[in-house]
Formats: sequence, structure tokens, C-alpha cells
Amino acid sequence: MTQNQIFNSLANFLDELADAVQADPSLRRSLRKLWHAVSDDSALGDDSAPENEVVAASAPQDAQGEEDELRKVAALQPSGDEPDDSTSNNATSSRPQDHFNETQDAAPAPREPLPPLTLGQGTGGDPSTPRVTVVRRTEEVRPNLGAIALHCQLKARGSRWAFERRQQSLAGVHSALELDDEGRQLIDEAREADCFLWMCNAACPTPDRSAAFQELADCYEALAEACELADRSDLEQEGPSSQLEKLLYLTAEAQSALRVAVAALGAPPDHDQLEAFNWLKTVTHEQQIFVAKYMRADDQADPTDAAALRDRIREFAESMNSQREQVRLRKKLLSKIRHKSGLLATGTEGSREELRILINSVETLLGQGLPPSNRELREALLPMVDAIPADENLPAGFQLVMREIDLYLAQVSSGATTASAEAPESEDVRHCRQLLAGRKVILIGGVRRPRSHEALREALGVDDVIWIETREHQSIDGFEPYVARADVAVVLLAIRWASHSFGDVREFCERYQKPLVRLPGGYNANQVAAQILQQCSDRLRMKAS
Repeated sequence: MTQNQIFNSLANFLDELADAVQADPSLRRSLRKLWHAVSDDSALGDDSAPENEVVAASAPQDAQGEEDELRKVAALQPSGDEPDDSTSNNATSSRPQDHFNETQDAAPAPREPLPPLTLGQGTGGDPSTPRVTVVRRTEEVRPNLGAIALHCQLKARGSRWAFERRQQSLAGVHSALELDDEGRQLIDEAREADCFLWMCNAACPTPDRSAAFQELADCYEALAEACELADRSDLEQEGPSSQLEKLLYLTAEAQSALRVAVAALGAPPDHDQLEAFNWLKTVTHEQQIFVAKYMRADDQADPTDAAALRDRIREFAESMNSQREQVRLRKKLLSKIRHKSGLLATGTEGSREELRILINSVETLLGQGLPPSNRELREALLPMVDAIPADENLPAGFQLVMREIDLYLAQVSSGATTASAEAPESEDVRHCRQLLAGRKVILIGGVRRPRSHEALREALGVDDVIWIETREHQSIDGFEPYVARADVAVVLLAIRWASHSFGDVREFCERYQKPLVRLPGGYNANQVAAQILQQCSDRLRMKAS
């Protein structure tokens, strides 16, 4: 095997190893243990040292027990892209213990310079030797919001624990960051989650203000709340775009406040804050949403407002959860309405109970703020709209829905039909056609529907259906000239849309000897023909003879 082939094989192996380490937490932990074993400055423990010390304050290079392992975690964790090109809290290029040790009295021992990296550069300076180019896969992996939220929750607890221990240290109760049961449990949870609690490290600088750690905890909690909410949300199906935009703004403010709080303590940039920032960049690019604030290093959120920000995020989460529940309930009720509407359209036994359930479902939707003219509601009710009786006890909201459907059907000339309009012609229709042939019919009520008008004219075999549109509190005086016409055979009154005063039209009908038929349902020809025969068939036969 040539040297070039060896270099290529080694490069491919390292590339695959890096991907495997990124994806497999157990492999990361194994490599971390191996790193501890071979590192010349990472003693894993000293039996003579007390177990409850994270780090001896006078000897920052002598780590104790498992707590020192947390200081080394950063060396094997991946780093994110920082908006101002700073390095990550977990990056190998800037280990947290090295950064914190700069504040200690004891200076670290000088280190031997590492030999230059020459992988792929050829040998002996021979320019003819081919160079090896390592090509990494550039497939983008979106940051894990659930992991970010979990880490931030742990770090918030760690910040509050650090604050309490420092307060107790000032009171002389405990030494600074001396581990108690709570601290050990917290560290165990962090280790299991691959989370570095840098604020629990004894080498962490002591802030000038006692409230700094409290503010840091608020910042972590705010970012955790924002990431949890975003992780639970379907970013492409979450309703109005304004909701997604507000969620992104809140997340941007939370990560910016955390960045400022971490920097104020003299700590390196936090890895989870960087991951949240990278997630924001990815989502804003995909969704084409511009977040105008808190996305630049010089546009900083105020960490002292983090508690209020956290509360705002929680209120927004409750609002989104409420809206999500409303959407779920709306879908469920619309599905129920479609089912009941289909049963009513086919005249299923027990239709009165089905109608009651349907009306209650409609009223519930209206109570949630659904407008009576909603398209989905209208389409769900269209199959049986003509099957609903004109019951005066129908709720006002349901009547509004029916009126909106009637207006819609009056405005369309084709396409929208009811199930009853497509029903086969009945024997009653054929009988009415014999009685009304060549005559005219008056229909009073509602808004003229072009399709229903034409269907009635053709089915009943009349010269014309004179459809008189009506409105509430309309005077009936204008009806008389139509009723008085000699070529009018019958007057139909659609009582669903008729005002109570329209009942007085009976006087005109009696005066001019015209049968009056009250239509309790819709305008379907089969229904109209059945009502005509039921209410005035004898009078029509007498006139026909």
C-alpha cells in the first residue's frame, strides 16, 4: 500500500470516527475515559483527598474524584458556531478548567509545544508528492432542542446550588462548593446527560454581585422553557405565522440574555446557548422569518430581566397550548358534524337525536369563536341543509349558520349542491307536475338560489317559480300583487326564513283563492312536492278539473 493510500485510509477512518462519536453517547464516554487515562495532566483521583471536594482551591491542577471529570467533559464535546467567532464552552480549543485557572494564584506548568500536523502534506518537501484532501460530509444536523432544554434545566439547578453554597460559605456554614447530597445527585444527572456544570466547579470565578448566579439560573430557565416549547411545536403547522415569529423572538431574547450572563461571570461561551443560536439561524432561514433583535453580539438582551422573560415564555406556552387544544377540539367536532350530517341526509332512523347532537356541536364551535360563515362548517352541513326542519326552537347561532349557507347557495351558480338535491325524483314530484303544468308558483322567503330555482321549475313542470326574496321586519304589502295574478297556482312560504309577520300572507291567499303551502324544510323538489300534495292536493285537483 502506498503512502498516499495510507493517508487516505486514515483520513476516512478519522472522518467516520468523528461522525460516530457525534452520534453515539456511549462511544463518547468511552473515548473520554481513554483520554483521561492517557492525559498527562488529568489524574482521576487521590485516595488521600477528601471525597466531598470538587477541586482544592490552592491546587487547581489536582482534581478530585468524579467531580474533576466534569471539568474534562468539555474537551470531547462538540462546539457550535458563535456569532462573534468566540469558542464554545465545550470546545476542545478552550477547555473550561484552563480558562478558569487563569484566575488562580498557582500558574500551570509550561507545556511542550506540539509537533506540527503534517497529515496529507506529503513527505520530504517533495512537491510531486500528492496532497491528501479530507472531504467531510456537509449534511446539516439541526440542534437537538430537547437536549438543549434538559441541559439548561440542569445548569439552572446548578447555578442555584452554586449560589446557595457560596452564601453558606460566606456565613461560615460550609466551605465554598463543598459537595452535599444535592450536589452529588445533580452532578450524577449532569454526567448521565453529557452536560458540563461549569458553575459548580471550584475554579469558577466568584462574581462581584451575589445575584449574578440567580440571574444566570433565570437565563438558563428561560432558554429551557423556549426550547421545550419549540421542541413540542410543529413549526410548519402551528397556525398563524405570527405565533412562530413570536416564539423565535422569545428564543432569541433568551439565548442572548444567557450569553451576556455567562460572559459577565468570565466563563467561556456556553455550548447550549450556541446550539440554540444555530437552531435559530437554521429555522429563520428555512421559514424566511427575519428576527430583528438579539441575533447579533452587539444587540444584547438584559439578563436581569430573565425572570420576567421566563414568565412571558410560560404565558405564551399556555396560550399556544390553549390554541392547540381548540384546534384539536374543532377537528373532532367538525368530524362529528360531517358524520351526523351524512346520517341525516340519508334519513337514518333516530334522526331527531342525530340532529340534536349536530346542533349542539355547531353551537360549541360557535362558542369557541368560529364564525357562522366558516367554510369547513358550511361544507360539513351542506349534505343535509334541506333536511333540517324549520323548528322555531333552533338556537340563534345555528339559525345564523343556516342563513349563511343559504346566502352562499344563492351566490353560486354551480358546483355546490346538497345531498337532497341529487336524490332521485319521487312519485310526488311526478304527481305535482300533472297538477301544476303550465302554471306559475310563488316562493316567499330567503334568498333566491339560482340552482334551486331552476331545479324546482324543471321538476314541477311550471312556467316559472316567482321567488320573492325577504328580509327581517319586511312589510308584506308588496306580496299582494304577485298573489293576485291569475296564472299563479300556489303560494309557497319558506317558514325557515320568513318573519312571523309573513304568516299574514294567508289573508291575501284567501282573498284571491290561492292555496298556501308552508315549507318547513329546504327547497328540494321532492320535499316541496310532498308538502304541496299533503297540504293542498285536493284544491289543486278541483281547479285542474
